Amino acid sequence: MGEKEEDSDGSWDSARRRVKVYQLDSDGQWEDKGTGHIKCIHVEKFGGPALVVKSEKDSHQTLLLEQKVLYTAGEEVYHLQQDTLIVWNDPETDADLALSFQEAAGCKEIWDQIKEAQMSRRLKDGDDSIDESNGSLSGSERDPDELERMSLDAIKLPAATLGNVDKILETVADSSSAFHKESLVATIIRENYLPKLFELFHVIEDLEDLEHLHKFFTLFKALILLNDVTLLEVLLGEDSILEVVGILEYDPELPKPRAIPHREYLKSKVLFKEVVAFRSAELLSKIHQTFRLQYLKDVILPRALDDPTFSTFNSLIFFNNIEIVNHIMNDNVFLTELFRRIRDAETTSSQLKDLIGFLQELCNLAKNLQIPQRIHFYQAMTQHGLCDVLEVFLVHADTPVRLSTGNIIENILAHDPGLLRTFILSQSKPGYPLLNQLLVRFFSDTEMGVRVQMVEIFRSLFDTGTMEQEKDDFLVLLYNEFIPKFAEPILRDPMDESSGEMPDYVMESICDLLGFCVSHHGYRIKNFILYNNVVHKVLRLVKRRQRHLILAAVRFFRTFVGMKDDFYNRHLTKGNLFEPIVIVFTENGAKYNLINSAIIELFEFIRKENIKHLIQHVVEKYLSAFEGIDYVDTFKLLFSKHEQNMELSRSGSDADSSFRDSQRFSSSGTSQRDAADDEYFKEEADDESESSPGPRTSVGSPEREPAELVDREYGDKAAMPSPPRAGSQSPKSPRSPHSPPLDVPKEVEPVFNPPPLKPADAEESFTLGNGALPKRTPAKISIQLKSFSLPQAEQKAAEPSSPSAIADASQKHDLDNPDVEEDSPSKRQKTE
Repeated sequence: MGEKEEDSDGSWDSARRRVKVYQLDSDGQWEDKGTGHIKCIHVEKFGGPALVVKSEKDSHQTLLLEQKVLYTAGEEVYHLQQDTLIVWNDPETDADLALSFQEAAGCKEIWDQIKEAQMSRRLKDGDDSIDESNGSLSGSERDPDELERMSLDAIKLPAATLGNVDKILETVADSSSAFHKESLVATIIRENYLPKLFELFHVIEDLEDLEHLHKFFTLFKALILLNDVTLLEVLLGEDSILEVVGILEYDPELPKPRAIPHREYLKSKVLFKEVVAFRSAELLSKIHQTFRLQYLKDVILPRALDDPTFSTFNSLIFFNNIEIVNHIMNDNVFLTELFRRIRDAETTSSQLKDLIGFLQELCNLAKNLQIPQRIHFYQAMTQHGLCDVLEVFLVHADTPVRLSTGNIIENILAHDPGLLRTFILSQSKPGYPLLNQLLVRFFSDTEMGVRVQMVEIFRSLFDTGTMEQEKDDFLVLLYNEFIPKFAEPILRDPMDESSGEMPDYVMESICDLLGFCVSHHGYRIKNFILYNNVVHKVLRLVKRRQRHLILAAVRFFRTFVGMKDDFYNRHLTKGNLFEPIVIVFTENGAKYNLINSAIIELFEFIRKENIKHLIQHVVEKYLSAFEGIDYVDTFKLLFSKHEQNMELSRSGSDADSSFRDSQRFSSSGTSQRDAADDEYFKEEADDESESSPGPRTSVGSPEREPAELVDREYGDKAAMPSPPRAGSQSPKSPRSPHSPPLDVPKEVEPVFNPPPLKPADAEESFTLGNGALPKRTPAKISIQLKSFSLPQAEQKAAEPSSPSAIADASQKHDLDNPDVEEDSPSKRQKTE
């Protein structure tokens, strides 16, 4: 790589050089790219100093970052935030990058090296705005540290007096360049200038000089928009925060001065509570700073902040939250004391409320962690008993406590639903208390927000898409212990409003969650629905007055139809379960409302998907109910689809009947033609025996019986026709496809015995007329020839020049050309 180190410490493993590399992803989240050690060294391929970070995992072989130190005239590329963060934007890739240092000393060291490299680049490019009069050294000959020191000393701030307010404001507002801003900030901090401004503000406030108070607001807003992290830390410090928010109360755009008393709110309303004492002063400082940043960003200056400053505020808050959560989850002493107080019976209700609020806030902050850190966080929390205490908080009398508990459970499920499922399965107490307590809160809690949380929790628990090893065990638990209790309000008569009636939201949620189970739980929910006749009982809700309950029943029914499952379709038609839907649709009339639209969409789906079983059932049972509806085409198209399906069904039945008839005709015709063939050969043999007196071998000869041939492939015996006698009429050669049809006497019906057809291919019936041979469609006839082995004596007689050979050749040609009509009676006999 051609590296040349310019720093004195050559060790990569120095603790102060240990950093994490972050990159802002497309979702606005900081992605951890890895941990390593950093140096600012000379890299040959860049021709100058570069930031190089090597991973600590593989002996510094992997580069996490290698980038030339960036410099743009008049712009500040790198930003130092807090004491351990360096943030910048890469103009080539438009990527936001950040370095988080383990130690502040290491961050300062790299920061100084970056500034030195930028100063050298500035001098090289001739961008030297320093006064070189009075024979001082030129910019190229001065030491970079001296130039920087001269640049810092170049800005002189006016004295903090009432007459200089305009000059001070002008000096701050003219800080356009990055170096000017840096020099201004350094001067303000070095001269301890802010306390002087605060004293002047109190004087002006006592004088009630509204004009200068408005100027002070503009001045401090400009100081915040300098977007310098060091200055922001000073402004938000413990000694300055009340003064700063007091100045920002005098916004000239507000209708009257001090329209929003920020100081009074922060003094009296905002109280910092420590449920468990923090042992780290640095952690406390981060917590206070984060709150003040959020208050300043969201309450005081939501309209005044520009995009760079807004981004800086968000980055500071994000990294502060990560540091806070990391510190807490690694402090075993703190977590042990926290959960001890939660379990302590002497803990008061007010203290318990604060404890659960702290846990809720901690889980909300953990959502910003990277996945490995978030896994570590929940592992640490569950080891200290997070899931165990949830059951206690769910039965708390205070509604905010129950709401906070539901939010914690939702955060756990958003991270890993299997974590909570595994805990539920592992509970040794009878009745699975956590799962049952969730069900009790769903049925009986008076707070609507808690019920809404329970519905979302059940949906996450029921989702098989997030189940892994625990899937089978958890589904068995659900359908053995939970689902029967959960669906019980639906299974009993919903029209009985006298006692124990569940709120409408509970009934509606049960319908929706049962529909969710239909979509995800396969055969288990099928068995439950069939055994308990759930669909019929859900559809009783359509008789209720509440429209949202009617829609819940329609949605549940629509889920069934949407599965396009034969089991569900048979269940719907066998139980005549479309009737309640049709009745509701008819009673609703032509009103254009959700009920009307939902039911029309149901039938439109059935038509588009062409669910034939349901289409036939609906048309045959409810034709009269839909005949007069003409404001939509759904039902007319549904009737047309039914007619099309019926025509296709009849066509298929006719084809099947034709195939069976052709098979019967072929079978009877074959037996008649076999008999005619035997009679034909007998007559021919008798004629030859009368005209030829010598000894001969023929089928009809009394001296020799026909040889019995054995089909060696199938083991069947087949009587083969003997070759004709010498002197008989030799067979004619096969006719061409264009030869005219033969004139065959009606009393001798020509025979054509093709091999058996495959049932699937036999679609046409054969017709004989005027003695014509039956015509076949070659593409639909599959001919299978059986191989016969002739006895030795017969093989000698079957020479190529013999009439038998000619007959065999004719037979082969006929098989190869099935469309050629035969010019003589068939020479082949069907082999059984």
